[in-house]
Amino acid sequence: MLLMAVPMVYMLLVFKNAYFRTEVLLTGLLFTVVTLFGYVGLKAKNTKTPLVFTARVKRLIAGNWLVNLFLIGLYVLFFGGEYGLNFHFAVAALILFQPLIVPLSNLLMKPVEKAIGNGYIKDAKRILKENSNLTVIGVTGSYGKTSLKFFLNKLLSEKFSVLATPESYNTPMGVVKTIRESLKPTHEIFICEMGAKNIGDIKELCDIVHPRCGVITSVGPQHLETFKTVENVRKTKFELAEALPEGGRLFLNGDSEEILNDTRDFNKIYYGIDNRSGYYAKDISLSPMGTRFTVVAPSGEEETYQMRLIGSLNVLNVLGAIAVANSFGIPLSGLLV
Repeated sequence: MLLMAVPMVYMLLVFKNAYFRTEVLLTGLLFTVVTLFGYVGLKAKNTKTPLVFTARVKRLIAGNWLVNLFLIGLYVLFFGGEYGLNFHFAVAALILFQPLIVPLSNLLMKPVEKAIGNGYIKDAKRILKENSNLTVIGVTGSYGKTSLKFFLNKLLSEKFSVLATPESYNTPMGVVKTIRESLKPTHEIFICEMGAKNIGDIKELCDIVHPRCGVITSVGPQHLETFKTVENVRKTKFELAEALPEGGRLFLNGDSEEILNDTRDFNKIYYGIDNRSGYYAKDISLSPMGTRFTVVAPSGEEETYQMRLIGSLNVLNVLGAIAVANSFGIPLSGLLV
């Protein structure tokens, strides 16, 4: 991207002066070859995630082209089209200052990106409104939210048509992309993972999807570079609780001291290993087969499960998913962990 504007500029100046310069053509071809090999090398590189030129990246490249052409246009306007030493210094400076020009291009494209993003959000809200029978479950927490989301998706899929945000899609644009590309009229439940780095991030997501049920897996010292304090983390996670409608169910990790510190009156349903005020796990044991544990529901119903995963954190996340699935009418005996 850094060199893409340079060969174009050279050729424009060649045509402007209406005569051929071998050195100009060779320089332009050199920059073109370097640019092409750079992109081929990036695409061919063996990485975990292959390089993808998204629509946003393509728009950034286009913006970078325009900025570079504007700067060259200023040079031509004030100094003419002479190919002397000054021109080559100007081209060298253009390349040298690309680390500053690229962020400038990104800054100039922000109004465009914001307008496009708002359009996507509006479209996602329209899709959700058309799916009036859809139940949205918001899942957030400093840790454990992605695991619990996957467990919950598996359990609820035994009875319902479920869509969950894939991988760690938990930002507004990630959630909106999932809705616009994957949500179908046949879906009955949408499990929406919600991430946050600043106060207000969860509220922004809730304003898009309007959850009827929420899960807060944990409150901890994550992203303190932006949150500053754990209290701000807790306040942000509980934006999900504040967004639930009247009668909305809020599932909370009862083993988290920070979560228990919030004493506001929500329709709370706890789950935990140590906390036994709601759903809780007991008789946890390890074997070569994995982890065995018994879940007790508030109704007194009990069921023993065997899973290959080990560790109390995995038990806690599965327990949270079991609690939510059971509240949706699936008996403990009908849940396949």
